[in-house]
Amino acid sequence: EKSRMAQVLFTEAEVAKHTANSDCWTIMHGKVYDITKYFGQHPGGDIFLEDVAGKYWLEKQKQN
Repeated sequence: EKSRMAQVLFTEAEVAKHTANSDCWTIMHGKVYDITKYFGQHPGGDIFLEDVAGKYWLEKQKQN
């Protein structure tokens, strides 16, 4: 039997609350991602992650 994952919807306002390096979310391609574990590991550095924290990832990509 296939396992089923429940779809959870988050508002932009909810995502915007998660901007700390100990609890960091971003939005990419319409999906919310917890990127907390990438602090200290991302090739773009923590500054990049802080810049996309709580908002759309692709907005940051377009600026670069």
